[in-house]
Amino acid sequence: MNAPKRTPLGPWYAKKEKPIKIPSKPLTTSKKRVAHEGVQSKRRPIKKIIGVFTVVVIIGLLLWNAPIIISYIQNLSSSTNSSNESYTELTLRNLPISEINATIIEFGDTEYYFSYQIIGMIPMGHYLHVHAPFQSKTYIPTEGETYSDLGIEIKVSKVGSDYISNYIVILVKPTIQNYMASLYYTKVSIALDETKAVNISSGLINKTNQYWFSYTQITHPSFNESKLTIRTDSQSKSYFVIAGLFTIREFEIETRVYKIKSGYMIIYVKPLY
Repeated sequence: MNAPKRTPLGPWYAKKEKPIKIPSKPLTTSKKRVAHEGVQSKRRPIKKIIGVFTVVVIIGLLLWNAPIIISYIQNLSSSTNSSNESYTELTLRNLPISEINATIIEFGDTEYYFSYQIIGMIPMGHYLHVHAPFQSKTYIPTEGETYSDLGIEIKVSKVGSDYISNYIVILVKPTIQNYMASLYYTKVSIALDETKAVNISSGLINKTNQYWFSYTQITHPSFNESKLTIRTDSQSKSYFVIAGLFTIREFEIETRVYKIKSGYMIIYVKPLY
């Protein structure tokens, strides 16, 4: 038999294995969860307190500033109402041609005529007619639409009908206080058999001329003729005129006859210099 050799320390023996130390186990997942939930449960009351405190502060601020908030709302409402109050409300009806009367409004130096008309049967055409001196516009009115021209703004508030007729309600306000003046016209009203002196100025060359305008009528057995006389320092000329159809360009001015009545005439004059 082959036996192990002897050693100086004595007979041979097998080495003993050293015991293995097992470290202590960390907290299990379940223990961690319990610890986390414990922290969360402590935080929840704090969050509730903060939330309640925030709500109380907001309510307190609202109550404290209630007069200011109410005043702001009232001012906002009044400003909206005042903006609507700046408009003039008109109800225009579609009437038979024999009964149509245009609604007249004067803004500044300008008269505006408004009328509403339905033409045709099927389909029917709805038309809003707007007339300023020597100019006109026609719109197909749509509820809620806004039109701006001729120195005015028009809002179509309602398009409807009742037991009387079809009608529209519009809101009108000027965008230019003196529309004809913005076109360099001067409005001149002349009483019958009156002579009126008017200074006409040109801002382009800083020049002013004086003119005299007279309105007379020539009476015939069955009709009257209207006569307009224009005079300067050096010359004079008379014209038989018809309202809206007569434009005179002489004496360095343009004269347009706008309206002729039995007691007065209205003309618009602008410089050509």
